[in-house]
Amino acid sequence: MTLNLGVCPCCVPPVALSFLSAALVVIISARMFFPRTGKVGKVLRFLTWSCVVMNVLMAGFLVALKSNKDLQDSFFSKLCQKLSSDPAMLPPRCERLGLSTKLAGLNVIEFGPGPGTTFKCFENGTAPKSWVGIEPNSYFREMQDEAAKDLDASMVRSTRWYKAETLELDVASGTFDAAYFTHVLCSVEDPSMVLQQAARALKPGGTLLLMEHVAAPEGTPLRYLQKTLAPILEIVGNGCQWRDTEKILRASWDFEDLRVEPFSADAMPLPFRPHILATATKRQR
Repeated sequence: MTLNLGVCPCCVPPVALSFLSAALVVIISARMFFPRTGKVGKVLRFLTWSCVVMNVLMAGFLVALKSNKDLQDSFFSKLCQKLSSDPAMLPPRCERLGLSTKLAGLNVIEFGPGPGTTFKCFENGTAPKSWVGIEPNSYFREMQDEAAKDLDASMVRSTRWYKAETLELDVASGTFDAAYFTHVLCSVEDPSMVLQQAARALKPGGTLLLMEHVAAPEGTPLRYLQKTLAPILEIVGNGCQWRDTEKILRASWDFEDLRVEPFSADAMPLPFRPHILATATKRQR
């Protein structure tokens, strides 16, 4: 796949300007306050210019990603593949959420399968009867195919390459026994709409399974850290945001037996540790 490397000159994100401003402040401060001679002055000059170079490079990197969706999708696919390969996240995904125990023999739909991370849960006879993925980023195509090599050959697999919140799903209403999300609702434009699409796709009595990283409680140091990093995450994470996903979930769909379990994903970097697991049933009509 060929990348379109055109850069929009008007698409300079504010966070990139912040990095450039910080570089300028460092230069001015160094000239005003740091000694210019001696061993100490030499060390301080090295640290100053190292900081300036890192800030300028980060600003340029963010501008390139923000102004070029094709480049952003390509970068995110590689980042996601690397982060999702951590085996420490398999137990909460496969066992606590139930992807290894609740989907065997069912017709299921996954929203945002990315590189096929959840395929690792379908081993030893636990694979669904059929699996459909809804994924907007086509850079995951080869990664999914590679991840699927060890799947049960009897499982029917297909991926629809479009955004679930902007297009009507190309599936009949009430088709699937289960729908699931893992680390997806943080990055979709309209999570409520995506949940409504999942509700439409499920049969009455069908199961929703969800695992997401979420916003820390307001007023905590961790929430402040998340807000500080949010402008960077939104660019490198392809729109990812720390959200109150439980609130969105409860407001988006009239579930039966909705259960939400907060937990800390200690294997992940600190800002991403607050998580929830959720299970629910579509109401019988």
